[in-house]
Amino acid sequence: MEMAQTFENMKLIIEYLKRSRNMDLSKYRSGNLEKKVLERISIRGCTDLAGYISLLEVDPQEADSLAESLLIGHSSFFRDPLTFEYLGSQVLTDMALSRGEKRNGFLNIWSCGCYTGEEPYSVALLVKELQDKGILKLKINIFGTDINREALEHARWGCYSSRSLENSRFGLVKRYFRHDGERYCLKEDIKGMVHFSEHDLLSPDSRGPSGIVFSSFDIILCRNVLLYMETEIRKRLFERLYENLVTGGYLILGNAETLPGSFAGRMMEISEPCRIYYKAY
Repeated sequence: MEMAQTFENMKLIIEYLKRSRNMDLSKYRSGNLEKKVLERISIRGCTDLAGYISLLEVDPQEADSLAESLLIGHSSFFRDPLTFEYLGSQVLTDMALSRGEKRNGFLNIWSCGCYTGEEPYSVALLVKELQDKGILKLKINIFGTDINREALEHARWGCYSSRSLENSRFGLVKRYFRHDGERYCLKEDIKGMVHFSEHDLLSPDSRGPSGIVFSSFDIILCRNVLLYMETEIRKRLFERLYENLVTGGYLILGNAETLPGSFAGRMMEISEPCRIYYKAY
């Protein structure tokens, strides 16, 4: 298929998803979008992009499947265990010792692109452990946001397969989950620690999670969310996250992500394997 025709057909698919599903994917990397679409073409047995577009127009379920594949997060509890080990043993512990007199005794944590909630709940479990040990006495506000409404409903439900818990310590699972058939459901006190809301990082009018009275955070986790966005869009979003972070706060990225060079000096990488950055000023 000629490149120009492929480009035009991809534009039609992007426009269709915006019209039918209110999904604006125009700022995502075209190569990643094309890869996902080609996967769906193969699964459905279409011969080309034009045929797939015709299928989308008559099959709402396929449109749902495509939208899900484009938004899907590959999440699990304590994904990248070293990152969470450092977060619990170093970042949260240091904040517990140094922030008692600051921020009015509060710590605000934001998990961007949390999908079905495993990431912010993993943070909540670390916090609960430190609280139970008497190490962390600050009031903790944890926010999880995503653009996918169905994923957020799953997050609020708080029940997961055993596969999602593969990186979790047995003691944590035993203390904070109840076994319900083939599922493991978080206990209500852990679920109550996380506030979920719909949020589009690409929206020019939105700076942070909806429904909050502040826009500054001590820790922001934004892991593997910006990987698929165009370079200039990523730079702007990193600036927005930087503005939402308090001086002395931490930004945690995915292991395959790095900050643009324009942040040199402003953000210091404190744990290279984990991609954890400290806001110096």
